[in-house]
Amino acid sequence: MTSVVEIKENGQLKFEAIERDEGYARVGAFVVKTEWDAGRPEWTVYADGNGDSRWTEVAEVYGVVNLAGVISQIEPGYLGLT
Repeated sequence: MTSVVEIKENGQLKFEAIERDEGYARVGAFVVKTEWDAGRPEWTVYADGNGDSRWTEVAEVYGVVNLAGVISQIEPGYLGLT
């Protein structure tokens, strides 16, 4: 991961710096961002449901992330999951 861009509601792009306490990793079909917030780990999970290389936030968790739990909450057929 080299950069992060947020697409605003009006379609404008907002470029965001990756902070020193943030890390990104590809985990299966997801990108998982980890960072420390108020002394505890925060996880943000992103998915690219239609393969357009635009990743959408699908979960935000404090503590331990459970990707099986995230998958169970995703709409059937999204990411090819059933």
